Amino acid sequence: MTTQQPEPSTSDSEKNADGKFYVTFSPSFACGGAKKFKFKEFNRRILTLTPGTFLQTGSIIFTYYEEEVEKNVDGGQAVGVLKNFKTPDGQAGVFVSKMDLAKGVELKNGDLILSMRRCDHTTVANDMCAVCGVNLREKDGRPGERAFKSEAKFSVVHSEPNLLVACDEAKQLGGKDEQNLLETRRLALLVDLDLTLIHTTDVPIEQGLEDVHSFELCDPNFSRHVTYHVRLRPHARRFLAESSRLFELHICTFGAREYAHRVARILDPDRSLFGRRILSRDECFDQASKRNNLQKNFKI
Repeated sequence: MTTQQPEPSTSDSEKNADGKFYVTFSPSFACGGAKKFKFKEFNRRILTLTPGTFLQTGSIIFTYYEEEVEKNVDGGQAVGVLKNFKTPDGQAGVFVSKMDLAKGVELKNGDLILSMRRCDHTTVANDMCAVCGVNLREKDGRPGERAFKSEAKFSVVHSEPNLLVACDEAKQLGGKDEQNLLETRRLALLVDLDLTLIHTTDVPIEQGLEDVHSFELCDPNFSRHVTYHVRLRPHARRFLAESSRLFELHICTFGAREYAHRVARILDPDRSLFGRRILSRDECFDQASKRNNLQKNFKI
């Protein structure tokens, strides 16, 4: 089930040109005597909320006491009712900051509670925002045809080409990868498969050949299964084992994704060498240039 992100209500929030808006205290007044509103405590989730987290409409922000002063012969008596203050309708958004409120402080209608901003969809998976959950795709549109603007254009996981992030997020993640390489004193080494680590053929061969691995893949062009026979080149395993101590290994091939992952299982059955760092032609943006693909995937 997908959701559409509502626009903040201009009557309930103050909006800025940069998309920031504010959630203000707005109690529901009932007929009767005078009322006072006293803050009790923020919801535990709000206390641990980090900037950038999406808040849905109806999320409990804090609890407060609604006190009604009842006039009587003794001059007055405060009766407190504990209530929840929630994100108002039309004010779903990305959390920025909250006001510091002390227990017992009196709240007035219109008091600033939260600072929020519109979701700019900086992380997208299969055309769905991973932050707010909105479906970005045009109605009846094809993958990539978006009805909402998003800066998420950079792939960060080789094996998940449909997971995209914005440029700033990509640079931040790339910086972490770079720092990890510096701390482990390694470089990134991109390794091709065919004619580098292996030889592959779909021609029938005799059984029982040494270091030959066979598997079947479906050929989408002919709707049939093809048996591939893969043979490791001399000293391939030793090369990978010794290289892994000096480099972070990545598979980079123009072979299809399923083929690349099947070969990776042969070369690295426990994923200790390549992990999920496999870049196949299905993750490529430019079928003619590996350089363009590397720039997009490695944020260089």
